[in-house]
Amino acid sequence: MQIRPLNTPAQVTAAAALAHRSHEGLRRRLTYLPQREPDRYVDRLEWLADHGRLLGLYAHDRLAAFLGGFVLPDFRHNGPGAFCPDWAHGATADDPQATWEYRVLYRELAAHWLGEGVRIHAAAAYVTDDAAREALTLTGFGRIMVDAARSQTDLGAQLGHLDRVGARRATAGDAQALAQLEQHLVAHLAGSPVFFCHPEGRDAAAWSAWLVQPDARAWVVPAAGTIAGYIKAQAPQLDVSDAVHGPATLAINGLVVRPDARRQGLARHLLAALVNGAAEEQFTLVSVDCETANLEAWGFWTRWFEPLAYGYERRV
Repeated sequence: MQIRPLNTPAQVTAAAALAHRSHEGLRRRLTYLPQREPDRYVDRLEWLADHGRLLGLYAHDRLAAFLGGFVLPDFRHNGPGAFCPDWAHGATADDPQATWEYRVLYRELAAHWLGEGVRIHAAAAYVTDDAAREALTLTGFGRIMVDAARSQTDLGAQLGHLDRVGARRATAGDAQALAQLEQHLVAHLAGSPVFFCHPEGRDAAAWSAWLVQPDARAWVVPAAGTIAGYIKAQAPQLDVSDAVHGPATLAINGLVVRPDARRQGLARHLLAALVNGAAEEQFTLVSVDCETANLEAWGFWTRWFEPLAYGYERRV
């Protein structure tokens, strides 16, 4: 076995084929996910080879597995962190050595990152990639995030047309109330057991600017001259699994209900309003991501959505 940097077109193309194979394995379980072509991964891996580190493990001049990552200057508000996305690793079909191969590749990458002073290492892996998930667990990574999705049709059928609380689309006039309400979410994320480092919320001006973005969607529940809760979504951002990216996807990236209005089903009504609105706008897929340590978020989202990828973190 020999570890080599992947930097030629042929090497990157071989790695892209393994990345594509991994995604196809996920789509066999979650058939509603967007289809991919190998060229999509060629483009991403070429970028990774230029802006990060991309290594392959060869057996007799055949690429058996690959792993790559790049450094983010402020990972989750904790300083520099190296990240390996879910498209940045792969192994040959039915390879019994894949877990070991991933660990050997990570050893090389970890030493390089540590030499650059990067002590936070993170990675994402599809729920169907047992070898990658086992390699991360055995090498000291803990699971910190989940990406999940569901087809709009299936989700809408399960939720039904709930609108008994009068949920409506948010407007610029809601910006101040939204900013105040988001502070409840900030406090929740900073507290036990999530302990999110330095969570930040938008002020009213930032909410006003966000609400007028073409892809922004937010619904609120009115309550006594203000709002009792909101849900927000937009096109998938860079921190969302690549597996859901596409023009037909609406990615949820915020939900909060005021503490005194909880346990009344408002979160479910807000989700139903968003899902029904998604249908009217021809979105066919809805996704969400959250911290696994967030007990309330985990319990709510996994009730309605199917996990597709997990995020892992290790500090060295």
